[in-house]
Amino acid sequence: MNQPDRERFERIEEQQKEIVRRLDEIERTRGETEPIKINRIEIDTGGILERLTETNKLMRGIGERQAGHGERLDTLSRGQQELRQELHTISNTWLDTLQENFDDVKTMQADHSERFDRVGHQISEVRQQSESRFDRIEATMATKDDISGIKATQDLILQLLQQKPGE
Repeated sequence: MNQPDRERFERIEEQQKEIVRRLDEIERTRGETEPIKINRIEIDTGGILERLTETNKLMRGIGERQAGHGERLDTLSRGQQELRQELHTISNTWLDTLQENFDDVKTMQADHSERFDRVGHQISEVRQQSESRFDRIEATMATKDDISGIKATQDLILQLLQQKPGE
């Protein structure tokens, strides 16, 4: 409802309230005064009819606008429901995809854990083999003292070979 229509409507309501107030006052004071004989009553029906016609026009306009608003609200409500359904569908699809990806990651993680365990076991075996080889190498390897002894024996043999027989 636009502002001028609203103001007119409010003015009419105020006038109606004033009329009702005056009638109440007249009825309340009726028993207190002497009746007055009225020979003639003039009523301005044109003014009242004009106001009633104007009020009816305003009410029709309000009714028409209200019908248009109702249709718009129905359209908005349907659109909102469609959006809710679409959002629900998208959310469910997204959650299903997320669950599938999570399951795939979980499977890959289990495979990787298994591989890491195998690699760890292989590394342990290689370490044990290397340690046993190093132990054998240490056991068979000559030390400095052994090399010094061999060198001394070699030098002695060399001296003996260089001596002439009979010396």
